[in-house]
Amino acid sequence: MTYRMRPQLTASGALLLALLAGCGERIDTPRPAPPTPKAEAAESTVAAAAPVAAAPEQPSTQPGSTAAAGSSRPGPRMGGAAARDDTGIATAIRDVQITARVTAGLSVDKRLSASPIQVATEAGVVKLQGRAPSEEARARAVEIASHVDGVDRVSNQLEVREATTGERPVDAVVGTGPISSQSVPSAPTTAVPGSSASDIEITMKVSTGMSVDRELASGRVEVNTRGGVVTLSGTAPNDRARQRAEQIARHVERVEGVKNELKVIRPG
Repeated sequence: MTYRMRPQLTASGALLLALLAGCGERIDTPRPAPPTPKAEAAESTVAAAAPVAAAPEQPSTQPGSTAAAGSSRPGPRMGGAAARDDTGIATAIRDVQITARVTAGLSVDKRLSASPIQVATEAGVVKLQGRAPSEEARARAVEIASHVDGVDRVSNQLEVREATTGERPVDAVVGTGPISSQSVPSAPTTAVPGSSASDIEITMKVSTGMSVDRELASGRVEVNTRGGVVTLSGTAPNDRARQRAEQIARHVERVEGVKNELKVIRPG
């Protein structure tokens, strides 16, 4: 057991205090000396270095929160891998579309429609393999492919040689299998009264060739055919596109002539 003593003022002590007060003496409580500048700096340093206790994080109570109760860890976030996957899928879809358009453009050209040409696209780069009947046709294949929207470059690996019997014509290849080019959009066509089956086929081919050309995408070209003569009407974005539309029509098989009635929206 511990006893604590309480200090008490005795009679003699009280008398001594009274005498000192009567003599004008005063008893002051000792005061600490003012701190020096060095001491103040040291105290500031210590205060700055002292760690501040952070308040504990509370679990999120908002709807949709994925954090578990009592845990301060955030929920899972989408990383860069998902974004890269989305980009890869978009690129693959674009490559398929490019391949279909290039194939369609080659298939309606009378110098290339019977040639065994394979088309493949990877990241916007079109690769042409197979055979072309002449140097002119080989150059024409590159021209058609390079004018398709989305094509960054054309790798021309075509050999100049006449096709032999039994070889299949232009083919679109993605990976290891062929694809159909029926998804290629067609330009507006007009069925002229009295048109033959041949005229209708010509109109469809000319329309297809124009629909895959990026220079004609901003214009509106109408195609109609009668007696093998193709008439182009509507608008073209510039003079170059107007001439290109006529060139595409003239390169379709069984076309006897072209009437170019296109109006230029912006001359130049």
